[in-house]
Amino acid sequence: MKILLLGGTSEAREIAKALCERGDIDATLSLAGVTENPSDFGLKLRLGGFGGVKGLAEYLGRERVDVVIDATHPYANTISANAGFAAEIAKIKRLALWRPSWIADAKDDWRLCSTWDGLFADIPDGGRLFLSGGQDGINALIQYKTRFRTDFKTWARAMMPPDGANRPSDGDIILIQSPPKDSAAAEAALFTELGITHIACKNSGGRISYAKLMAAQQLKLPVLMLDRPPPPPPPLFDDAAAVIDALNLHQ
Repeated sequence: MKILLLGGTSEAREIAKALCERGDIDATLSLAGVTENPSDFGLKLRLGGFGGVKGLAEYLGRERVDVVIDATHPYANTISANAGFAAEIAKIKRLALWRPSWIADAKDDWRLCSTWDGLFADIPDGGRLFLSGGQDGINALIQYKTRFRTDFKTWARAMMPPDGANRPSDGDIILIQSPPKDSAAAEAALFTELGITHIACKNSGGRISYAKLMAAQQLKLPVLMLDRPPPPPPPLFDDAAAVIDALNLHQ
């Protein structure tokens, strides 16, 4: 069986590991190429885009792929949509990961926003923002500050800094690395040290990076959260184990 695994998430790593342990599967892992030195998952690796739906459908046919596994991020809606359409064109199976959203409880102060601009508009003058929204969040913030206002300071976390024209140059957006441990205590200490007044993030779901929300609750900080795009068409699976089980059933 030939499989194309669209990755970029912790679940994709779990699926890749399971595929490596199978002697009857020829799998290729496709990554967007955001990370300079991606980890070795034990699969053939492909970096970069496909050229839209048409390019992906042609790739699936040319490589005689039997199954597409979409294990991309919940906010990677373009590639997820392309994968669904391309699988239809190629007339092959597609399995899509859609991890459950985070859900606030009574102690949380979460404010859902439908756009980055709407989210940033809620930050008061003199605010001190911690942004955990990936490169697209940083790019959106740079564009927002260019067009509207620069009266709040930002610390942003991302795997890689923006480059070229999108690289912040005025010191108003400070790029920081992830903490050594993804723990609420480490995040709370960081937010306290920086004097953070607001957290901005995506509702990514999953265990990874939830610590910042636990820290925000502990410090009673408001969380400005970008709402999710619509899910891809079914079938959808909550976690890596469910995707792997469905793949076994497909044989």
